[in-house]
Order: sequence, then structure tokens, then C-alpha cells
Amino acid sequence: MTCGGASSAQVCYATPVVKTVELEEVPMQIVGALDVHRRQITFKTLELASGESARGRISPAAREPLRQWLERFAGQQGEFVLEGTTGWRFVVEEIERAGHVVRLADPAETAARRGRKRRAKTDDADCELQLRLLLAGELPEAWIPPAQILELRTRVRLRKTLIDQRTAWLQRLRAQLFHQGVPPGLKAAHRCRAGCARNRRVVSRRTRGRRALLADARPARP
Repeated sequence: MTCGGASSAQVCYATPVVKTVELEEVPMQIVGALDVHRRQITFKTLELASGESARGRISPAAREPLRQWLERFAGQQGEFVLEGTTGWRFVVEEIERAGHVVRLADPAETAARRGRKRRAKTDDADCELQLRLLLAGELPEAWIPPAQILELRTRVRLRKTLIDQRTAWLQRLRAQLFHQGVPPGLKAAHRCRAGCARNRRVVSRRTRGRRALLADARPARP
């Protein structure tokens, strides 16, 4: 602290002291692997300090049951891994929401690390493999896109699916029309315009005929 001025009135200036604190990486306390299916999620967790492991199933495979399961790790730092198969998105979102680290494994590369099958493939075996690769630092990771990229991907894939379905139905309809002897090359719009015009002519003739009948049925005025 530095002071200056007359003896009767002194002004003191406090010199700020900046202390640099290095942030240490919080060690992982829990590691786990999950195998996601439509009906259930199989898991295996390992507590690194005690070496205690646990396994089980989360059913049904939905956000709320998974969120309740993650509550048991509150206050601990966890790292989880799962394969990038159908349903991975909501699992990743819930794990990140709980404050844990999540890794997404490439399904093809993970299967290649399994090697030749010596026994039947099970959900527990998948969890064992993912957990072993994670602990060994050999996990073939896949990129987890940001939320906006995921939304764009979903829209583009939906549009592609709808276009493919439309094309398939057009091909089915054309095949059925050809089976019934309709000449090929006639577009649906042309057929509609031709059919509508023909219907209008038929309605017009019927209307004129009805008007003529009504005119003949009316009594003559005196």
C-alpha cells in the first residue's frame, strides 16, 4: 500500500495483487458404457477409485428413465461411451445435460476392434468392449455435431426420404397403369386435364338436356 500527502491528510492507494491459479483437470470418478436399443439400454459402469462395477438395463429406452438413472451419479465426474447407432442423440443430450463427458464410438471401427467372434454377441459384450477401449485410450471416436447441424441433417434426411417415397409410388402407379393397358408417356397432369375437360363436356350436355326437358314440361302461357 502506498500513501502520500501531508501529515494531516494522507491518501493511500492499494496496489492490486494478481494471483494466478492453475486449473487442474478434475479426475474421472465413474466411467461407463451404454448399448442402446429401442426397448432398453444396457449399461456397465466402473468406479475407478474402488474398482467396483455395476451392470443392468434401463427400460424403457426414453429420456425420463435415463435422466433418473443419471441422477445416481450426481456430484461425481463421469465419462460415458456409446455407439453412434439409432437413438444415440437423446442419450448424448441427457448425459451432457447431467454434466458428464460423453464419447461417441464409430460402430464399424468398434466392431473391427472386436476381432473374430469366439462367442455369441450380446449387449453385455458390447458394453465390455466399449469400456475396455475407453480405458485403454483406443476408442474410435465419431464426431458429435452441434445441435444446429443435427437439425439440418434431420431435415435433409427427411426430405430425401420423402422424395424417395414419392418416386417409388410414381413407379408403382405407372406400373399398374401399364398393367391395365394405359399408353406409356402420358403424364398425370395431362390425363387430369383431359379427364376434367371430358367431364365438363358431359355435364354440359346433361345440363342442356335437362333444361330442354324442363322447357317442354312447362305449360304454355295464354
